[in-house]
Amino acid sequence: MKTPHYSIILILAISSILTISLTQHASGFLIAETPLQTYHGSNTILIGKIISLQKTGNFTEEYHYSIQVEEYIKNKQPSSTISVIASGSSIPSPPKFEIGDRVLLILDKENGNYVVSPNSFKTIPGCSSHEMLGFWMFPDEPLPQDTRSEFKANKNCLGPLIQFWPSYDVFFSPLLQFKSGTSPEQVSCKQGTVLVIKSEDNLPACVKPESADRLVTQGWIPGPINKITTDLHNVYYTDNKIDFSINFIGFVQSCDYPHVTILDSNHGITWKGNNLAQLCDPEMGLHPVYVNQTYNLSNGLGGPIMINQTGDYVLQVSFYDQILNSNFTIIEEPKYR
Repeated sequence: MKTPHYSIILILAISSILTISLTQHASGFLIAETPLQTYHGSNTILIGKIISLQKTGNFTEEYHYSIQVEEYIKNKQPSSTISVIASGSSIPSPPKFEIGDRVLLILDKENGNYVVSPNSFKTIPGCSSHEMLGFWMFPDEPLPQDTRSEFKANKNCLGPLIQFWPSYDVFFSPLLQFKSGTSPEQVSCKQGTVLVIKSEDNLPACVKPESADRLVTQGWIPGPINKITTDLHNVYYTDNKIDFSINFIGFVQSCDYPHVTILDSNHGITWKGNNLAQLCDPEMGLHPVYVNQTYNLSNGLGGPIMINQTGDYVLQVSFYDQILNSNFTIIEEPKYR
């Protein structure tokens, strides 16, 4: 009997680098991101001026802004104006702006609309887009000729939710980052490549995922690049079936899978997912394997979920070394539906 290929094994089961923890507070909270995480995690980034504002919605407030664009930082669009939406019910909610405000908007793309990220903020007078996001050069810009010059962040210019992490990590080679004082675990790689660290001399390298798998089997150490996300909604009705997916990008080892729990506002367990049977090649546990894997709640994890009690709830998903926090609310079904 042939040993299953890793990719087939991973479809059957994966588990422990993530812990999505959703705490139940109306205001919510944000975990600071590095500039590189903020940049790559967004669809579009721009600086512009609010030229119109419309508030809509009954159960969930929405703010529709029209923006006169001054500068596209990422994903330049042909139009000099752009329409964006900010949901007042999301947790955490994005900041509220007024007509005339000059803003730095970090935008996601959802259902064809540009949605304002909570990481957006009013621009800081006298600060450039590079300074406010903590970059000397953005990832899409060419490498500067003088790579010996040092970028010093102006902390007075950094956006309120940006945690500074030296931005030369964004575009310098792994070896140059390492020689300039960056620890191997904090070396940044270009999109499409994966960080691995040579165990003999601790030297970092950025390689393609398939090469990373091979190097890890030869004793290299996978970098701490794991990331977990979920498409859980913010609000559900009491008659809704709650189903969502969990996506994990990073290195997994053995036959692991996400662990899912839902807590009520008193932190009592409302629902707990299944523990999947570990059906895979036992030799797989010898070496971590890089994956980009999606798990559906209704596909073996015990979902979908029905919650008929209104109130605020917390989703907790744990997987390896990652924690992602997210909240949601159950409301009564409207009589007119």
